[in-house]
Amino acid sequence: MTMTYTIVGVVGHVNHGKSTLVRVLTGIDTDTLHEEKRRGITIDIGFASFTEGSHRFAIIDAPGHQKYIGNLLVGVSSIDIGLLIVACDQGIQQQTLEHASIIRAIGVKKLIVAISRIDLADAKTVAVLSDELELFLGELGFNEIPIFPVSSVSGDGFDRLKSQMCSYASDLANSDATENDGDFRMPIDRVFTVEGRGLIVAGTIWSGQVRIGDTLEIARCKTSFRVRGIESHGERVESSLRGIRTAINLVGATMDGISRGDELITPGFLIENEQLVVSLEVFADSKEIKCPCTVQLHTATQAFTAHLLGQNILRPGTKSVVIVRPKQTIATTFSQACLFRKPYPVGSFASGRVLATSAKRGLAKERLIKFGERILDATQHERLVAAVELLGEWKIDPRWCSSQLGIETEALDIVIQSILNEGKIVKIGDSLVSTEAVRNTESYIKKTLALRAQSAEHAWIVEKALLVQAGARVSAKTISFALEQLIKDGSLVRINGMIAVATEQTAFTKKQQQALQ
Repeated sequence: MTMTYTIVGVVGHVNHGKSTLVRVLTGIDTDTLHEEKRRGITIDIGFASFTEGSHRFAIIDAPGHQKYIGNLLVGVSSIDIGLLIVACDQGIQQQTLEHASIIRAIGVKKLIVAISRIDLADAKTVAVLSDELELFLGELGFNEIPIFPVSSVSGDGFDRLKSQMCSYASDLANSDATENDGDFRMPIDRVFTVEGRGLIVAGTIWSGQVRIGDTLEIARCKTSFRVRGIESHGERVESSLRGIRTAINLVGATMDGISRGDELITPGFLIENEQLVVSLEVFADSKEIKCPCTVQLHTATQAFTAHLLGQNILRPGTKSVVIVRPKQTIATTFSQACLFRKPYPVGSFASGRVLATSAKRGLAKERLIKFGERILDATQHERLVAAVELLGEWKIDPRWCSSQLGIETEALDIVIQSILNEGKIVKIGDSLVSTEAVRNTESYIKKTLALRAQSAEHAWIVEKALLVQAGARVSAKTISFALEQLIKDGSLVRINGMIAVATEQTAFTKKQQQALQ
């Protein structure tokens, strides 16, 4: 593609002129709902697009009202550039700073500020507001933010605003290593029907690509559908790629089975889990949070009530590893951004990044938190070692490794070999097993055989029976590996499918073993 493609999220306090500015940029009125027209505010996310030179911009107009901030979070979950609108006649308001915090929390590094309605204020007011914005946004972590005074009435400032958007789009295009060969993933933010065509789902593609005729599934219910048609900004296309807003017509799908928040994926790509290990950063202007507590978790286009477990007190401006247990299962990938809001008093208080999902039940909270602290800022090598040592045994799965540990398939073999060379992990069949798990298995076998010797007439046990008995702990391959190690070092003896601890009664010389064979 010779033209860049960039998604811009327009945010700001309610009634600061966001939709009017979008209309001037694109010629499209994004407030399409009757209630939006009646009240003069944006309630749900709106969409528009325009082309400037060699740059195509997809605009997402997000609601500014506190009541509809959940809709805003859906809209800004996949943007490239944040466009913060601040009305000159009203100045910095509550949602101005909260929206800027949200933009930073989801990892958007490119932010532009537009001071709207400059025709309603003098130059001094504009200058003072610019200084205040630089100060407050600097405290949130945004430095050297371009600020453009604009008027949607006269059009003043829009040429400079568009020029800055094009400059950022070029920067993003030059740094973007787009990969479209991986698994497909699209969080759904719109669901609607078209007469004669059926159900349409829309969103921004997070990974992979989609073609007409592909079979995709809804992650939540594992129901599969065939792709009948694809559109991007009203144009029918044969395929669509990562980073592009896309509408997909699914054969046989109904409004009852799919809703906003669902994820359309390559079959089997994501697994629903019951808890997450998250690196959480409490906002500097938030009050301290006492754990455990109930919170609202927002990630991708999903919103959940969740239970937050961690340190007793989470203090403002601090980072920590926590456990998040949503009240329903959730599908995420490594390093996925998330936002936390208090149900009362309502407000965002922290951002986070998913470190791991915990599908293995029974792991203590403290152990999971230590695991999270271990893989925080770790290398791919260190993350895989930590995961295998946590699980004890891991069947090699490139797809899981890519989505849950951030180790791409082409790098996995190299990472595994370096781990094996280190000696902390062994490869048994198609699995990686920690040396600790092998030692624990060896201890269990010896303990079981010792108890057998004490309670039975003889010390011998059928090997197959031992495999069944120990099978609840690890796989049969790992048990057999541990058995061979114990026999090799002389701790156990095996005769005709029978196993026993090596003692004066059971041990044989090499000559005796040869004779028995």
